[in-house]
Amino acid sequence: MLASLSAGELIYLRTLTVGFRSGRGVQVIKEGQQNNYLFLLKSGVLKVEKTYHDRLYSLAYITPGQMFGESSFLYGTAAGATVTTIETCDIYQIHSHEMHAILDGNEQFKREVIQTSEYRLASGALAVNHVFHSLPTSAREIILYNARFVKLNEGELLYRDGDSSNHFMCIVIGGRAEISVDNPDCFGERIILGEVAVGDEVGEIALVTEEPHTANVRALTLLRLLMVSTDTILAFRDRYHEFSTALDACIEDKLKARDQIVESQRNFLS
Repeated sequence: MLASLSAGELIYLRTLTVGFRSGRGVQVIKEGQQNNYLFLLKSGVLKVEKTYHDRLYSLAYITPGQMFGESSFLYGTAAGATVTTIETCDIYQIHSHEMHAILDGNEQFKREVIQTSEYRLASGALAVNHVFHSLPTSAREIILYNARFVKLNEGELLYRDGDSSNHFMCIVIGGRAEISVDNPDCFGERIILGEVAVGDEVGEIALVTEEPHTANVRALTLLRLLMVSTDTILAFRDRYHEFSTALDACIEDKLKARDQIVESQRNFLS
């Protein structure tokens, strides 16, 4: 990514960097905490891990020459993963304020940093998702290559309960969304089923069953999504037995949970 910077920008960037050395086992970035720096690894190796539904997943390794920590300062969110040294590492860090000034002055560099961030977030979300985790890494790479990145502003609808169009499956890579259904006993009212966040999937029920959507999905914050096409899901469902089993179990569990919540809410109101 640094290749897109001019000689002057590289010199300026170098004046802003602060170098430090970390021993083995040090958490340079901790999941859930605010990170105000962009890092560049000079030497050593780091590992990236993410917690999802109380389970720790190993996502990737960072090697010399790679940047990390870009997602936090790009989107102003807490770190989505923990980055830990696995040997002594020499690292450069640049504060987000200075980094934003450089990004705003070079559109190509900014675009490449954003693309790298979106790719990493999507790759991590697929790796921890209980349906896509069953796929081999090469299959998830194919999904990343063919999928689309989509953003919704707070309050926007991704799916509407009862709609029969837009049968695609999405993985949340940033933000949160509310899941609800229309109250069958009271026009205009909704029954809240829950929320989805990074690593969770939406839209798979309508895609597989070829029935109308069974819930509303509304963005509670800026929502970033990886949109996977129907053709991709169905092709992988035919090819990978574990993926098919996990997808079917996911749909069955969601439909059962939805029916239980709706029934309990109707009994409560009556």
